[in-house]
Amino acid sequence: PSRVTLAAEPRRAGGAALPPGAGPDDIAIIGVSGRYPGAADLGAFWDNLRDGHDAITPIPPERWNHDAYFDRQRNVPGKSYSAWGGFIEDVDAFDPAFFSISPRMSAYLDPKERLFLETVWNLLEEAGETRERMQQAYGAQVGVFVGAMYQLYGACAADEGERVATALSS
Repeated sequence: PSRVTLAAEPRRAGGAALPPGAGPDDIAIIGVSGRYPGAADLGAFWDNLRDGHDAITPIPPERWNHDAYFDRQRNVPGKSYSAWGGFIEDVDAFDPAFFSISPRMSAYLDPKERLFLETVWNLLEEAGETRERMQQAYGAQVGVFVGAMYQLYGACAADEGERVATALSS
């Protein structure tokens, strides 16, 4: 049976042998990365947990005018009862050219997909991995896996053309 091996240090091509008992079907996790409300990376996230920091804040005005949607009464049609949330910083700082994505196509990418690309790149960079090194060491036997839920980003598109483009970008 396969098992997951957490590698404290990324292994380099031609580096140390597999750990005792490891086999060719085992999986090595070379890193974990993420961006969280009030924490730009995993280290800051753990610090917030340790320190009991509450990352739930009022809705930032640059996100949306919550006054237009907020109502203190619950269940008011077209209104929200909450004026608070957990917000990730710099969600508008995606660089599509860095990922060889046209600005036009980038406009249709779900923001979660943009964050995913940035986070995976950061993970590989922090692990000391490069595209060239992974190709040389592993050929085509490298995968990036993600647990994800359905997305409703396309449902927010203004017209049918945008909905189609958004669906195709997912």
